[in-house]
Amino acid sequence: MLAFVWPGCSFCPGALKALNEMLHRQPDFVGLIVSGSDHESNCAYAAEHDVHIPFLTLGRELIENVYQVHHFPIVFAIDEVGVIRGKRIVNKLEHLQDLLVEAYSL
Repeated sequence: MLAFVWPGCSFCPGALKALNEMLHRQPDFVGLIVSGSDHESNCAYAAEHDVHIPFLTLGRELIENVYQVHHFPIVFAIDEVGVIRGKRIVNKLEHLQDLLVEAYSL
């Protein structure tokens, strides 16, 4: 999973909670969170939401231009060879589960 969140986004804490729950339920779950351009803010945000998934700090322009992400939170389901199998806005566990079902039952 590749999850895009932004500190200050009112919906992103739900996505972080869903990702944490998935990690708790599925210990083999692999994820990376991509967020804002300020490393210190990202670290504080991760600590505030008790996130145990690595954060990658990128600039908003790079997120928008390279990944075509313009709204937060959005999660990409990526298979073992790096192919994006699905993406959607996720702000609760059910959304994340639906994404996984759709992405891997194609």
